This record gives sequence, C-alpha cells and structure tokens, in this order.
Amino acid sequence: MLGVPRPARAPAPAGEARRLELAIAGGKIAAGAPTHRVTQGELVAWVLSGDAAVDVHLHGYDLEAKLAPGTPVMLVVDASIAGRFPLSTHGGRSETTLAYLEVYPR
Repeated sequence: MLGVPRPARAPAPAGEARRLELAIAGGKIAAGAPTHRVTQGELVAWVLSGDAAVDVHLHGYDLEAKLAPGTPVMLVVDASIAGRFPLSTHGGRSETTLAYLEVYPR
C-alpha cells in the first residue's frame, strides 16, 4: 500500500533491495510522515510517485530525485549510516518532510 509505513520485518536477503513505496499528493502524503525502519547494511529501493513536479532529498545520505507527475522514480539507498533521516521536498519557499528512514545498527 502506498504511503503507509510497513511493519518491522526481517532484513531483505543480501543483494536484494527492500522496496518501499511512497505516493505524494498536494506536496505531502496522507496521514503524516511515515517512518520506514531498516537494518544497517540493507539496500533500500524507495519508489516515489507524485501528482506534481517536485524535488525530493534524503538528508544525511544527500540523495535527490526529481519527480514528474505520473512517473515513478526509484531512489536507491545503501543504508550504511545508522540514524533517523528525513525525506523532504525541496524548492519553492518551503521544505516539507514526507517520511523518515530509520536505520538501526546491526
């Protein structure tokens, strides 16, 4: 389901990315910013889609993606740094936190 935090589960097998999906509408997601929890060392494939052109940025990892309406974009994260990192929109006058990536040490 898009935009809903996933329950904790076992890490993805080595070499396989854990797929997370997030749909952005009106510059935000429904029901507040979800937190996606992963284990340090996991590979994460965040599939982002939106209803408008927007730039997104994963802080701490300095990864960016440009979204276009109706065209999903994959943001691949090698979750090597433990901590809590916001995924935010950029551009315009404001920055909105869409979700958080929490990376737990092994």
